[in-house]
Amino acid sequence: MKRQNGASRTHSTVYVAREDREELGRLLHITDDASDTWLWRLSEHLLFGTSFDEDTGELLLDHRTLGLLGDRSHRTGKFSAYRIVADYQVRTGVRVTLSSANALAGKARAVAAVEFPNEVLDIAQRMRRTQLPLSGRIALDTGEQWNPSARRTHRLQTREDSLEACASVENPDAIRLLQMLNEGSSNRWAKVDGLVNDLRSAAEKLDPERREYALNVIAKIEVQPTPFFRPVERTSRIYPVGTTVLGLPRELRKEMVRLLEWRSLDLRSAQLAIVANLWEIESLQRFLQTGQSFWMEMLNHLHLGDEEKPVIKNALYALTFGESERKSKERFVSSFVDGGALWGLWRSHPLISDLYRARKRVIDSYQRAGGAHDAYGKWWPVQGFHAENESGQTYQSSNARSVMATVAQSYELKLLSPVIDILEGGDRRVRLMFWLHDGLTVSIPENRRYVVQQMQDAVREQAVRLGIETELVEE
Repeated sequence: MKRQNGASRTHSTVYVAREDREELGRLLHITDDASDTWLWRLSEHLLFGTSFDEDTGELLLDHRTLGLLGDRSHRTGKFSAYRIVADYQVRTGVRVTLSSANALAGKARAVAAVEFPNEVLDIAQRMRRTQLPLSGRIALDTGEQWNPSARRTHRLQTREDSLEACASVENPDAIRLLQMLNEGSSNRWAKVDGLVNDLRSAAEKLDPERREYALNVIAKIEVQPTPFFRPVERTSRIYPVGTTVLGLPRELRKEMVRLLEWRSLDLRSAQLAIVANLWEIESLQRFLQTGQSFWMEMLNHLHLGDEEKPVIKNALYALTFGESERKSKERFVSSFVDGGALWGLWRSHPLISDLYRARKRVIDSYQRAGGAHDAYGKWWPVQGFHAENESGQTYQSSNARSVMATVAQSYELKLLSPVIDILEGGDRRVRLMFWLHDGLTVSIPENRRYVVQQMQDAVREQAVRLGIETELVEE
């Protein structure tokens, strides 16, 4: 997972029942003294955090998060993180284990394990499910009573942080996109207030792990639903600041869009189509030109049902972003009872075999050239670094896989840039609500629905110009 670019001054807290906060403070030995605010905030992050490493599933503890702990993190980096966690363990008695970070590989530090008492976990579950109106709750980190002005203050601070981070952006399309998103209408987002109970009810139907995660997201967007966006290092992609509706599980986000009567569109098989062109995989290009579904092809080949599609999609994206074959096999083993055999079947499919061969060829070419240009002509250099394996042995590696992913990701924005043109020059009643790499959601009046077709036509023409076999489709 890519790291946030720098630290933010904005802390997104959750609001809870006073008695629950008091009991949590008693169990963790945290007082209401201002000097203990960092303990509340770190506890909140460990219990209600929503940013996880895409490979390991571990909760991220990056520079931005450390920067929200106040005086406890006047320095950032390895020693600061370990020092803060060590102090936290002494004060609360909660054992926290950290994983290592690797800046060049784009890996932030994460929490490998945290051991809260069961009583603390029970309180966190109650907090996620509180039926108290916001007006009857207090902030978990400061104990301050909810005030409607808190939402406006938080929104303005988040927007200020976003605009400050955007000042360093060089990509012309990213600049236009960020301006459009960060100057959006908070009035339209205020409608999410009326959907909180619906979203909580929908979240309760998910499996246990995703259920608690979804409830964490809802607890935070309830306080401030308007999302803001910022650039991140080593990619042309933009990401939301903090926890937003984009963090909701896909089915909950789709339900929210449906209830709000917005429209969501995304690029069909975007990354697959992009690498088929960039990596010159003729077999994959021919397959995509037939209009067949790659996902159905894989599911049928593996004898899996449609409910397993998310696992297969994640495996494919991980492949295109540089995941090793060993980690890919571990992904299958952890997801299926017969994961080892399924991975062998996956790896033997002609299209997957061609993807692996092409990926190795591209990585080798980037290493020989010392880097690669993205869709906008920006040069991304390949840099070497020392890494450590699971046995503690050090070896020489490079960020070539990261560069490969960055180059491919830049074509998502290039493909969708005509949508930005249309929105910039069109009716102000058609508003871009959020953006998710290869897709977007718009708020659009019924009598302006023809704009959706304009977007689809423009993206189709752009895809033809770039030689990428994809199109913009409604979800």
